[in-house]
Amino acid sequence: MKKGTLVALWVVYFLCLAPALVTLTHRIQLDSGFNSVALVTDYFKLLQLAQTENVPVDDLLARVRDEAGIERIALVEDTPLFLAQKGICTIVEGVGWPDWTSPEEREEIERNEGREPSEPEAPSADWPMLYGLSHDKTHLIFNDQENFLRIAAAALLRYGSMVEVTDNIGPGGIVSLAGDPRVTLEWGLGFDFRLATHLDELGFTIYPRLRDYPGFSEAMVSSILLETVGHFPDGLIIFDGDNVLGGTGPVQTTASRMIDRNLNYGWVEFAEQVGGASLAWLLPNHTARVHSVEDEIQEVYSVDSLITRYVRSARERSVRVIYLKPFLMAIDNSDRIEKSLTLFSGVKSELESTGFVIGEPSRLTGPVTASLFTKIAAALALGIGLTLLLQLVKLRMNIIWLVLFLIGSFAVLFVMGVKYVALGISIVSPTLAVAWIVGRYDGAWAEIRKLRVTSLWPAVGLWLGAVAITLTGAVLIASSMIDERTLLGIDAFSGVKLALYLPVLLSMLIGVQLIVPGDKQTLLGGLTWLLEFPLKIWHVILGLIGLIAIFVLLDRSGNFPIIPVGDWENQFRGWFETLLYARPRTKEMLIGHPALLIGLYLGLSMINIRRALAFGGVVIGSIALTSMTNTFCHIHTPLVLTLYRTFAGAIIGLIVGLIIGAIVLGLVRHGRPHVT
Repeated sequence: MKKGTLVALWVVYFLCLAPALVTLTHRIQLDSGFNSVALVTDYFKLLQLAQTENVPVDDLLARVRDEAGIERIALVEDTPLFLAQKGICTIVEGVGWPDWTSPEEREEIERNEGREPSEPEAPSADWPMLYGLSHDKTHLIFNDQENFLRIAAAALLRYGSMVEVTDNIGPGGIVSLAGDPRVTLEWGLGFDFRLATHLDELGFTIYPRLRDYPGFSEAMVSSILLETVGHFPDGLIIFDGDNVLGGTGPVQTTASRMIDRNLNYGWVEFAEQVGGASLAWLLPNHTARVHSVEDEIQEVYSVDSLITRYVRSARERSVRVIYLKPFLMAIDNSDRIEKSLTLFSGVKSELESTGFVIGEPSRLTGPVTASLFTKIAAALALGIGLTLLLQLVKLRMNIIWLVLFLIGSFAVLFVMGVKYVALGISIVSPTLAVAWIVGRYDGAWAEIRKLRVTSLWPAVGLWLGAVAITLTGAVLIASSMIDERTLLGIDAFSGVKLALYLPVLLSMLIGVQLIVPGDKQTLLGGLTWLLEFPLKIWHVILGLIGLIAIFVLLDRSGNFPIIPVGDWENQFRGWFETLLYARPRTKEMLIGHPALLIGLYLGLSMINIRRALAFGGVVIGSIALTSMTNTFCHIHTPLVLTLYRTFAGAIIGLIVGLIIGAIVLGLVRHGRPHVT
């Protein structure tokens, strides 16, 4: 392509930012009003804490409300275990033998032991049967007529023939449940509306927690939701258990009934409830993202660490409901009530100091989506970026290829969707930045020799250009993917791992042009040179170490890396987060950006191994460029936070890189005074 055509393509590539910036301006305005967070605690766990500490539960509730400022409480519908915990019933697991197993499990055990499966034996004489109850059911014995009738009616309605009711035993009665006790003891049996009324009188807003059963029909799902909205018209539903209501079957019914009744849904992130993500997808304008901590994890965390974790979830992941649990284990010999209240009040005060409002959770009440112009601009930038990339690696491009790439980009947009355009940009933009550096390297070095100037400012200029090219693509991704589902994290950028690894691998291939002989300085020439290079054992070892190190660095992106983050690193990250408000990514500020600057600073000097240093800097530096793009792929993170984190990482990386580069170059000059 002619030089004028290439200049025009670069101009258009950057002009594609115009509609994206308009979209992101609206996004910032949206984020500023999306700042109300609900703090909710768990009644059942507070009851457990009160019983453990031998204090009246109402006294504990009053302290939670008045001292910690928590005015919302989650109430799980009655289960047999919850009823027994409240002292409403006694559970008798009349299952025929102690340590009960299901018939299938017992048969498998006996076959594994080399025995033929046998019929279950009758209960032993020293295991008495109360009231002549059958041994193959779990029995709930009530001594209160009102509770008995309520639970019996709910059980018969929900589970039909699996329930047997005996109402001639004393003042109450017996509800017998057929099936595995590990399942039946967790059955949902409706709400205790007397308790709900009492909690309302204490000043709490109740968030109901419904349980699912795989056999529920659409009619049953509708009936349960109708009953729930009748008693909790203002409550946000957070489903309890492994499934959301209807999650194993009629989840569309659940969604439509919730829309009809204007019910809101608390989607628990990372919980992986069956049907949870599907329900959130169907209810984006009725959904608030919920964050909680698993019981066993909470007990080993310090209060300060938990506060940081909860506040971070609200700041960085659009979480608008924080589900707080009390401490139920005294592993550090502390007062569990005081420790729990310290946690609750600490989260509240920290959120308020950060600018959040404590109240009902913010929701996206109207349609939010990127404009068509923004999506078209992203597709246009993808086609142009791919053309420029191939031109820079010295493949022969002409206007026909440009037209074909543009047609392909728009076909991807309108046929496959903007997510695939975003994936393409996430790969092309950091790779294009690296190719641009490599393409300008020889010219920059020749200019330095000609003018006899320091390599500092040319290195900074190349770094700034690479950052600008990458940021253009990153901003286009963040703007084009905006809609209700991505803002809540219900939908997400696709191909995260591909977008992390592929640009770095491509940067290795493109960067090889810096160290190959002059006649091989093309993408194909560099690849041929690599394939023909005589390998030695130390080459292989060094290469494997480098690849593993890069893999570890890249894999740290995300919530569940293969190699977990160590305690010392968490403390280091926490220090930066406290110091800078939002922690820049370590791989950017302390590894990628410094490596790129050091490589360019030294690589443009007169050091004998300058080209090898430039190659190493480009390869490691591509991690920072890729990470920058990845940061903008988290659409559910507030945009201001993303921008702050990215620029803070770049500035710190610039300072670190220049300092280390100057020190190394000074040491080399001291040993070899003629080196510049």
